[in-house]
Formats: sequence, structure tokens, C-alpha cells
Amino acid sequence: MGRLAASNLQSALGGAFVVDNRAGAAGMIGAHRVAHAKPDGYTILEHTSVLAIHAVFNKKLNFNIQKDLVPISLLGKGPCILMASTKTPFSNIAELIDYAKNNPGKLNYASSGVGSTGHLFGERFARSNNLDLTHIPYPDSGRSYLALFAGEVQLVFDSVTALEMIRTGKVNALAVTSEDRWSELLEVPTMREQGFPDMTAELWTQLLAPAGTSQEIIEAIAATLADAAKSPEYMTIAKRAGMLAIGSSPAEARKVLDDDIAMWQTLADNGFELPG
Repeated sequence: MGRLAASNLQSALGGAFVVDNRAGAAGMIGAHRVAHAKPDGYTILEHTSVLAIHAVFNKKLNFNIQKDLVPISLLGKGPCILMASTKTPFSNIAELIDYAKNNPGKLNYASSGVGSTGHLFGERFARSNNLDLTHIPYPDSGRSYLALFAGEVQLVFDSVTALEMIRTGKVNALAVTSEDRWSELLEVPTMREQGFPDMTAELWTQLLAPAGTSQEIIEAIAATLADAAKSPEYMTIAKRAGMLAIGSSPAEARKVLDDDIAMWQTLADNGFELPG
């Protein structure tokens, strides 16, 4: 979604917006660069929900995410979905919890890596329901899905981009974590509907600027993205990423970031730590 945002900004504001993909360290290399960049509006960061996880659990950061970065706009947001192997005997959250408690240590859940949103959603779910679930990290979502198909793992928390796998019956969708049901999977109930409101949370992507960037620049970028989010092209690309197009105000983007940091801080306060 970042490339589409850059294209819209370039068209509306003029000048060249170059996407510089600074991969590595779960996006923290790019975040570090922007946090230390000159706050002149020429360097902007696109990041995801993982940013809030690093704000709490990454002890190696040499910058403060909440102080050194300023949210500009929420580009999109969407649910995490809990999927189960078709080899499992449960079809909803209550049955899953009952099975897990009667078979402690026998359920594994996969994710796209240690510290990923899927990992942390699984940890929250296990701890909030006093379940003994084993986390199995994989290099990426694709490999975690293969493990789920094969029955090597029983559960996966991930974004709702795996629609075809669900529709063709390769996996069972147990719940989405959003407030409302996902428009493309209306048959899948929310965690809240099934009696687990504490698991309500969403994945997101947003733009941020270095602290000290003028409010005028931030507001101009946010206004441009608010207009862009209404376009069919933007909505389609967001949906492919498992999200709804948003184009929020800076204040709304700030609240989403702060709320997620508070959510993960609660997990940390309950004794959870990431290795390293």
C-alpha cells in the first residue's frame, strides 16, 4: 500500500516520491533511518502493526517510537484471522479451548516468525485463556500455511489474505479479531461474538514522519491520503492486503499506534518476553 500512497502523494502534491525499501530487522532498519532523519517532510516511513510490538519488546532500539516518530495517516486496517487445520476436531473458539484444556501441550500454532503479529496474537490468546499452546515459527506465512495444510501445526493467526484457502476448504476459519465480520468472509464470526472481546484487535499499516515535522506538512499529506482512500483502485489494493482503505487523520493514526502499544505492554507486564 505504500507504493500506491506514494503515487497518490506525487500526483496531488507534485515532486517525486521515491519508495526506498529498507528491508531487514522486521522493518526496523527503515524505521531507524526515518526516526533520525531531518524533519523536513522529505522522509516518510510506512510501517505496520509490528511497529507497536517493537515499541514494547525490542530492547535494542536506539530511538523511541512514540517520541521520535509522528503518525500521519492510517492507510488501512483489517482483522487477524484464526485458522485451524482440517484435521482438528473443533469448529469454533469454545470447542478449541475445551480441546486445548483437555489435551495440554498437544496443540501447536504457526506464525511467520518470532515477534510477528501472528506470534503475539497467539501468545495473547493462549495466556488470556490459560492454554498450553506451542509456537512454531516459520520463515514466512506461505510456509506456515503449508504446515497447517499438512497437519504439522494445528493453528495459525494471520491476515485475511488467505481467502482462497478458506473458500476451498483447505483450512477452517474459526474467528476474526475485528469488531465486525470481514466483508469477504461474512460466515466467519468475530472473537467478540464468540465471547472473547479481549481478543478484538486489528492489523494496520500507516505513514509516519520524524518528530518535529511541521503540522502543516503532516496535515497536507493526511488530507491527500484521505481523498485517495476513496478511490476504487485504493480500496481494491487494500482489500487484497486484507484491509479496508482508511486514510485517517493524524490523531486517529496516533490513537491506533498508542492503543496497540498499550495492548502489547499488558502482555509484557504479564511476564512475556521475546528472545534476544
